[in-house]
Amino acid sequence: MQVPVSQTSPFPVGTDPVLTLDRSAEVAGVSPYTLRRAGNRREIKILRLSPRRIGIRLSELNRWLNERPQAMVSKSDADSYDAQAHRKNEARP
Repeated sequence: MQVPVSQTSPFPVGTDPVLTLDRSAEVAGVSPYTLRRAGNRREIKILRLSPRRIGIRLSELNRWLNERPQAMVSKSDADSYDAQAHRKNEARP
């Protein structure tokens, strides 16, 4: 059985792709500025792709995400929490 093209990785097997800063932020669910700050604190290694572009290896992004404290709340979790709190406040007389 052949895997549909839509489900295959765009990167060859065994490679460690470099993602742009914007794409890295999208994948991680954080702001590009969060990644810049983490790079300035030397928490994540940022690569200079050209004079005006930077990127992050996918393996480095995964390492950074796995080392982040679990107490960090993602934007989707925060939005969900805000919606629940809003519903509770509406229910009060």
